[in-house]
Amino acid sequence: MSGLKTFFFGEKKSNTVVATQPMSAPTTVVPVIPVQTFTPTFNPNLTPLNTPTVAVMGGVYDQGLYNELIEKMKAANLPENDFLEFFLSVRGMANLPMDDRTRVMAALAAHVGMEAKQILNTWNHYIDILNTAKKEFVQLKDTQTANEIKTRQSQIEIINRKNSDIHEQIKQLTNTMNANSDTISKISQEISEQQSTIAAAEATFNKTWQTLVDEITTTITRVQAVYPTTK
Repeated sequence: MSGLKTFFFGEKKSNTVVATQPMSAPTTVVPVIPVQTFTPTFNPNLTPLNTPTVAVMGGVYDQGLYNELIEKMKAANLPENDFLEFFLSVRGMANLPMDDRTRVMAALAAHVGMEAKQILNTWNHYIDILNTAKKEFVQLKDTQTANEIKTRQSQIEIINRKNSDIHEQIKQLTNTMNANSDTISKISQEISEQQSTIAAAEATFNKTWQTLVDEITTTITRVQAVYPTTK
């Protein structure tokens, strides 16, 4: 999941300092800067064959993520010609001037010895691979949530308790209370930014994942339309 981890978040953490003594200026906080880049391992010029039928709210299609999912399918390719080879052939004909029936038949004919039943009997294998990738992404998202949100929520609780004590102290501790209040505001802003980044990353993954699943489902429907009696 190294690629998905890079897509989701970088490793950089922010350091916050809680004031326990009077100070003249607020503590400087270095903000978290998420890293969301990919190095595509699949032809970046190949885009989805059709628009997803299920909209993912707030998500955007990510070509690099799509390519990585394709590479995961390739890494789990079955020994002989099967759905994956057929699917990639269909994708390669996406821009050719032919109807769906012709495209399906041409892609099948491009692989000597391949039969429609091999496609229909193996496509679920690749859906399983994509489902596994999604589970890994969810685990990564949950870990990131625990690390980036819950930790900061705990920091706020601790600081609020400190501020309750400081409030009862003498006037000279006022600067310390103000510094801690500034720190709380900065941490709250970090929480807001992290929540937005996590939500956007999840929505992008879901939209891209759904795009590929819809393509596969559409492709199978086309195969079944051409070979309705094949089992």
